[in-house]
Amino acid sequence: TVIDAGAPVTDVCFSKNNERLAIVGNDGFLGLVDPQDNFGLASEMECESIITVVEWSSRSFVVGQEDGTVSIYPVNEVLTQNFDQIEPMTVSRPTPVRSLSFGYRGRLLAVGGDDGVVAIYNTEGKWPMVHSISVDFSVSRVKWSPTGRHLAIAGHNNNLKVVDTVFWAEIEELNKFVSSCRNTGVSVDTSLGFSQDGKFLSFTTNDHSGTRIIR
Repeated sequence: TVIDAGAPVTDVCFSKNNERLAIVGNDGFLGLVDPQDNFGLASEMECESIITVVEWSSRSFVVGQEDGTVSIYPVNEVLTQNFDQIEPMTVSRPTPVRSLSFGYRGRLLAVGGDDGVVAIYNTEGKWPMVHSISVDFSVSRVKWSPTGRHLAIAGHNNNLKVVDTVFWAEIEELNKFVSSCRNTGVSVDTSLGFSQDGKFLSFTTNDHSGTRIIR
């Protein structure tokens, strides 16, 4: 199946049970298509601020934007109503949102952006920010391990850090390994991937010659 989004696509993401595929265009368009209906358009919205990234948990659908807005929609409403019928909860960041990642069982949400801060939100109640991690680079990717123990943070100037979320401390031995890769560096647009047991992390290098795996 080929889906014409009408503009360059900046992000795609399936819901946890594959009920919807979210498609984001660089013109502010967001469409949800239904795989059970030949990927027909189920709902859509257009935003004045460009949508940069989307993410699903089993309970929430989250939209990050260029103006720093993070909009949170209940999944049960997204699957049954159009966006103009839903009043989202919002949190605001001071710079464009570049990456979103839910932690173990969707209990925490990591939000990374151009300000070099990864904000951690508790997904219960009014989504309070419960922690923040400051790094010395603009954040382009964040990724929780499946167990929720580790959070990988990648960004500009060939940077990649891994944080142990029990102590909210960087794992120095992994950071030393990344530093040893400086001749090629971590790709700014790297795809971060954890193994299912959380013991391995893969990322691409700037020369795009291959994928490195760290343990």
